[in-house]
Amino acid sequence: MKFKMSIMFLITIILITLFGGTGIANTKSYEWTFSTIGPENSFRHTAIMCFKENVERKTNGLVKINVFPDGILGSAKETFEALQLGGIDFQLAAASAVGTVVSQAQVLAAPCIVNNREEAYAVLEGPIGNKICALLEEKGIKVLAFADLSFVQVTNNVRPINNPDDFKGLMMRSPSALQYIETFKTLGASVSTMPLGEVYIALSQGIMDGQFNPLDAIRAKSFYEVQDYLAIMNLFFYNTYFCMSKNLWDDLDPELQKIVKEAALEGTKAGREFSEKAYNKNIDFLKSKFKEITYPEMDPFREKVQPVYAELDKVWGGIIEETREFLKQYRMNN
Repeated sequence: MKFKMSIMFLITIILITLFGGTGIANTKSYEWTFSTIGPENSFRHTAIMCFKENVERKTNGLVKINVFPDGILGSAKETFEALQLGGIDFQLAAASAVGTVVSQAQVLAAPCIVNNREEAYAVLEGPIGNKICALLEEKGIKVLAFADLSFVQVTNNVRPINNPDDFKGLMMRSPSALQYIETFKTLGASVSTMPLGEVYIALSQGIMDGQFNPLDAIRAKSFYEVQDYLAIMNLFFYNTYFCMSKNLWDDLDPELQKIVKEAALEGTKAGREFSEKAYNKNIDFLKSKFKEITYPEMDPFREKVQPVYAELDKVWGGIIEETREFLKQYRMNN
């Protein structure tokens, strides 16, 4: 009996030595798929690789994460659908893709709703974000953290943008999404939807007068070559959701859940830092590329787009009004 107990004790010590550093209660191994439309040297890739390195290191290799960048596995919408179905395990998904399942996830893309990144994250990491995450869990998606694609700026070829009336008569390219189309129509512009890959030619040929995107896209797509005016407006905020399959999450023991959650937070922190540095680099680069860069006072624009909020809340279930009330209190306390 003593001999058997000694053997069992020795086995226990060996297992603790081999696997105790992982913090995982069992020795089950995993191989996970992480899909992203972001290329290397992007905020998405930075966040994902930080996540991958942390998880694999903290599990001593029991977990392996295969990263597929550049949309290799499909578009943002296609891979988000695959995530729901269990075809892939993780995705750093844009709010526009998430919004195809839970429309409220696009709340920060309402025009002028937040003034800065701090407000954006207060929304996402507070009761509004909790509500969105709960709705997504009902759809099979577990949200681990939040990151951003930065604020959206506007370019055009007709005139500098300084006040809402400057949009009158412009033909603006827009993705096919209610919040963008209604915003520019309310500002007096005409709107046409087309794929992003066709925008450069449309601008160069005068088919479109302007477009809107974060600065990194304006730079990467070389829109500055065919546009004269850039307005730094922070008109919409593009955010992302660090998502994983809810079924996979539920399959993990609490120790591994903790590792995954902490690694996601570290990854999104790295992604946020990358995004902020990239913004500064891009604005420096673009200063000499445009005929004129303006920084409009945004209060007149906020007033002008008020009717858009009501239209969005008809579709988004009242979350715009909830968010505005939250922000009112947040601003009073900060």
